[in-house]
This record gives sequence, C-alpha cells and structure tokens, in this order.
Amino acid sequence: MTFNFFPLKEKTAKAIGPKKQKQAKKRNPPIRPKTLFKLLKSFKVTQFRLEVDTGNCILNAKLFPVMALLNYFKQGFNINFENRNTLVLKIQNRPIYIIKSFINS
Repeated sequence: MTFNFFPLKEKTAKAIGPKKQKQAKKRNPPIRPKTLFKLLKSFKVTQFRLEVDTGNCILNAKLFPVMALLNYFKQGFNINFENRNTLVLKIQNRPIYIIKSFINS
C-alpha cells in the first residue's frame, strides 16, 4: 500500500468534497429590549425637583395651573418668577438590581 502525503500542497475541490454553503449566522442584539426595559425599571428616583422660569411673565402665569396639577400627583414641580431654572434629579440603583434584571429576563 502506497500513501503520499503533501501538507504544503494546495487541496483540490474534488479532494475536499462538495462545498458546504455558508449560512449567515443570526446575531442577537447585545441587550434585548425587554432586558433594557427591566434595567431602566430597576432605577429608583429618590429626589426630583423642577423649577421653571420662561422669562415671559404671561407664559409663566399660564403654566402655573399646569404645574399645580402636576404637583397634585407628584411633588417637585414649581414655577418661579425669579429668572431661575433648576432641575434636581437624584436616582439610585444597586448592583444587585442590575444583575437581577439581566438574570430574570
């Protein structure tokens, strides 16, 4: 029995066999929308305050009832006439909440 082996020689298509068609792999996005939504829900707003002054006293007066209505449901909305715009947003999250949002999705 004779056997020839040439590792550096280029292989022909007949020796390899029929060509396999490459299928495009379906890539999943790194973060699914459901997981992203759960991640956003894990954040807690601990402090919120919004003070607005548009610079126009008439518009400020028209916005005053809107802010009072918003204040009825959630505290922290205010209209001022002192030329001051302020937004205080303090959010809190813990690493365990982030990990749970990835595991439970």
